Amino acid sequence: MVKRMIQFMRDAWLILGISLLLCVVIEAACSLTLLIMDRNAPPDPRNPDVRAKADAYRNVSWGDDYFREFNESFNARWEPYEYWRRKAYNGKYITIDTNGLRVTPHFGHGAEHAARIFMFGGSTMWGTGARDSFTIPALFATELMSRGVRGDVVNFGESGFVTTQEVIVLLRQLQKGNVPSLVVLYDGINDTFSAYQQGVAGLPQNESNRVQEFNLTKRMPDLKRIAVKDAFDQLATLRLAKRILGIEKTESKPEYNARVAEEAVNMYLKNMELVQALAQSYGFKCHFFWQPTLFGKGTRSDYEKAEYESQQHLEKFFHETGRVLREKTTPTRGDKAFKNLGDIFLHEAEPVYIDWMHLSEKGNAIIAHAMAEEISHLFRTIPEK
Repeated sequence: MVKRMIQFMRDAWLILGISLLLCVVIEAACSLTLLIMDRNAPPDPRNPDVRAKADAYRNVSWGDDYFREFNESFNARWEPYEYWRRKAYNGKYITIDTNGLRVTPHFGHGAEHAARIFMFGGSTMWGTGARDSFTIPALFATELMSRGVRGDVVNFGESGFVTTQEVIVLLRQLQKGNVPSLVVLYDGINDTFSAYQQGVAGLPQNESNRVQEFNLTKRMPDLKRIAVKDAFDQLATLRLAKRILGIEKTESKPEYNARVAEEAVNMYLKNMELVQALAQSYGFKCHFFWQPTLFGKGTRSDYEKAEYESQQHLEKFFHETGRVLREKTTPTRGDKAFKNLGDIFLHEAEPVYIDWMHLSEKGNAIIAHAMAEEISHLFRTIPEK
């Protein structure tokens, strides 16, 4: 009886060991297969690493190196009240200072006899797709210089930021006594997309992630469940099987909701009012610009057409947001501090988009020029600091 039990346990352990070894071999083989498939697969034009192949970058040699730096620098750290900021980074095309701010070359902080300008926005203001000297803030500073205005421009843009986060960033700067001459906000896309994504206006993007992660270390069952799920999802065997079977992870598309679109506009306008109140109290000027998207471009290149088709599910919601915004910001309402740039590329024949919302350096130059045309007159009333 004892011998049979020992023999049984020995066989069981042998079978278990062989099974585990077989699983390891299969997992390794699947990993190798996926690696070969990925190397031979054509690039996905929506992958941030290959946006350098957009036709807006025709004849550009630095694209691949730029996006390598972009991915390396896309390393966020926690920032109180704001949620996130990038870590410091010093590359050939991308420079981020120790405060997590994209550097604006040739117009350093504290320039003597210069108007202090704070520029806020999301990734389009930060400069996704553009080298340091060709972000909107850098080109805006150049535009001002051509008009005889020296601007000490600080780029507070950060990927994913909505206007409420930008108001908080501005408030924290004022708390520190860092008062600008002029504040420029360039928004619309993230506020609109966040409302579409979550069905509620006024939240930071992906707020559900932070809700899920809050106090997670004190919720061990939830932590274990998430860890197991993530580990299971990363198995090469499972990923290869899904790819062979054509099973793709699909994200559910929120239903169109005109009420939420209107609420997104209302929240944006409330934030405008807050900044204007701060401007009046602290003695600085402010101006607001609504962003364009690929949905508002009349003539699209082949690359832009493909990107448009991939994001067409967003078009109705964005158009509704734009309609409500135009209705609520008519010239008769006296919104002199606001300019809607949503149609600025309506008649642009050349490609300017590298995806449905981010612009090439040429596109940034057009935006910066429009901003300078709109607000350069303000500098006649702005004292040098």
